[in-house]
Amino acid sequence: MRKDYPALDSPAPYKKRRGQRLTPEQKNLDRELASERAVAQHSISRLEKFRILDEKFRNRLRWQNRTTYIVTGLVNFRIMGATL
Repeated sequence: MRKDYPALDSPAPYKKRRGQRLTPEQKNLDRELASERAVAQHSISRLEKFRILDEKFRNRLRWQNRTTYIVTGLVNFRIMGATL
């Protein structure tokens, strides 16, 4: 990711080197990054369940933004309801 997008400053997980172990701090950071990545991936998969991202939009083009906003609002509403 760092090679592909050098301007994007996102943390990358630590990798274990051959014959060495990760420190507990590195393991904790990797767990935190994995949990954040899981939330993002689950949100994207929820949007894909509505098929708003996967397929060609087959309605009036001017409705595409509105439809996308409605679907993302529903997904966000579900996420916020799950954390309350």
